[in-house]
Amino acid sequence: MEIDLHKKYFVSTIMDKEGKVFKRSRVSTDRESIKHYFSLLKNIRPVKTVIEATFNWAYFYDEISPFVNEAILAHPLKTRAIAEARIKTDY
Repeated sequence: MEIDLHKKYFVSTIMDKEGKVFKRSRVSTDRESIKHYFSLLKNIRPVKTVIEATFNWAYFYDEISPFVNEAILAHPLKTRAIAEARIKTDY
């Protein structure tokens, strides 16, 4: 799962190991919305997520940690550089 974290919402992209996208969701970042969204994923195991390390990552991490098996923080500038690169070698 990839999380694009913003101040008032996050966008979740659920993928399989090969990168096939199953679902994209836009969810509010208030505590109840986060808990509700991640509680819906209880049938998906293991849940691994990548979160861009923005200003509110610690709050978000604290909220999702009971629901995920692994959360990885990604450096925002390095993530952007990879996404915008013309030559991709991360297939």
